[in-house]
Amino acid sequence: MDHAKSALAGDSLSGLFAVHVLAWKPDAFSAYLIGSPSLWAGDKELIGKVRQAAARGNGRRVFIGDGNAGQEAAGGPMIDNLQAALSSPGSTFVVSRKTYEGRTHNSVPAFTMTDGIQFLFPITPSPK
Repeated sequence: MDHAKSALAGDSLSGLFAVHVLAWKPDAFSAYLIGSPSLWAGDKELIGKVRQAAARGNGRRVFIGDGNAGQEAAGGPMIDNLQAALSSPGSTFVVSRKTYEGRTHNSVPAFTMTDGIQFLFPITPSPK
């Protein structure tokens, strides 16, 4: 496995799993793609752990995607908290978040995965 190009991707409950891995062992992967993670109000301790891990990001890229229609709109504040923890002062993660207008929990994964992979592994032009 090429560790320099390894990413953990997850959506919904597997997105929550990706947040847990990032929080406890941020160096396990070189990038994280997190789609609509199933975060709830009880996950404040997890957000605190993410904030602690932020200093160990070492330039790792993190993409968060979520929709704003339906039930996930209620999870927005916790996803806001996740983004804030990943971008907190002293963080060494490179974070991008995209909220897809009018998309639901079920319709957003394809968009999240496509945009996330492009963010995590940008194509660099070949030297001429």
